[in-house]
Amino acid sequence: MKIAINIPTYVTGSLDSGKAFNIELIKKIALSEPSNEFIITQSGDIEKMQNMPGNISIINLDSPGKNFLKWRLTYDYKIPSILKKNGVDLFIATDGICSLRTKIPQILFVQDLSYLIFPELFPSGIAAFFKRNTAGFLKKAVQIVVPSQFIENQIIAKYKSDPAKIHIAEQSPGVEFRQLSWEEKESTREKYSEGKEFFLFVGTIHPKNNLKQLLQAFSLFKKRQKTNTQLLIVGERGRLHEEFISSFAHYKFKNEVKIIEDLPAVDLPLLMGTANAFVYPSLYDGFPVSILNAMKAGVPVLASARSAIPETAGEGAILFDPENVNELSAQMMNIYKNENLRNEMVNRGLERAKDFNIAKIAEKIRKLIHTFKQN
Repeated sequence: MKIAINIPTYVTGSLDSGKAFNIELIKKIALSEPSNEFIITQSGDIEKMQNMPGNISIINLDSPGKNFLKWRLTYDYKIPSILKKNGVDLFIATDGICSLRTKIPQILFVQDLSYLIFPELFPSGIAAFFKRNTAGFLKKAVQIVVPSQFIENQIIAKYKSDPAKIHIAEQSPGVEFRQLSWEEKESTREKYSEGKEFFLFVGTIHPKNNLKQLLQAFSLFKKRQKTNTQLLIVGERGRLHEEFISSFAHYKFKNEVKIIEDLPAVDLPLLMGTANAFVYPSLYDGFPVSILNAMKAGVPVLASARSAIPETAGEGAILFDPENVNELSAQMMNIYKNENLRNEMVNRGLERAKDFNIAKIAEKIRKLIHTFKQN
């Protein structure tokens, strides 16, 4: 059987969990299915696709960027042509967009529905594109894969999709995240935080990630706790990024906050493993893989009690109301001052991260492929 998998942008160690479709997952599936042929269509850097199993081939597409008209051209014309030319039996779309012009069965991955919650925060036309087409995509797909029960519930409530065709397959923490030695932590602090301890946020600089409230909470923390602890915000540029940077220029403690927009991918596990605590105040996330990365790195996690975040965190994080600055600040104080609490949350997080095993997730997808094959 020939299976095509579309990855619109090759992402490794992405800061935004909403983009993450783990290439390691595809490798696992391909290795477990040596009799099947896998074709990856992707609009990224082919040079990065290294060490692939022999039954995977790669076809590069021109990137449509954020032009939703080019998206339709890609999915309704270019991809169907590739599928037909290569005799593909099953198409797996990993970014929430189906091809509406092919008769080849499709498995659709839907990572989140944030365009329904924050349409004003998307570039012009993007939210409208998904609002207009998602019902058709969900209907067209023979199976739908989501990363959390939260997203499944949203799809059923909004689009009345058949629950029987929706399957949960979580993401897993990156293989590169691990507990660090004292020497590695010291070296990382010297490089990024002037040798000082720090709280860490990783994700897109976007209003849904609630960074203004994080800054307010950090201000309260600094006023109440006389410490040189810093806040590091590691972020890709998102919608209204300029507005956030402009407001940050007037922030009282700006000299104790580092905004890092171009972090080398190899340094992300080092920053994660060195942080005093990972703070994730997002208002919406379909599956916050970054909190699992922190847990796997042995770092205590403070996380928003919204969307799929509590479901993912389980007992491995301290939850807070993301719109209550005082509550977040108090939790930052608690984790900073209470060594017993820190140790407890580190241990809970390490155990929680083990629940998200890439081999188990690959097996779920493999079973879906087998179900299609049998039918």
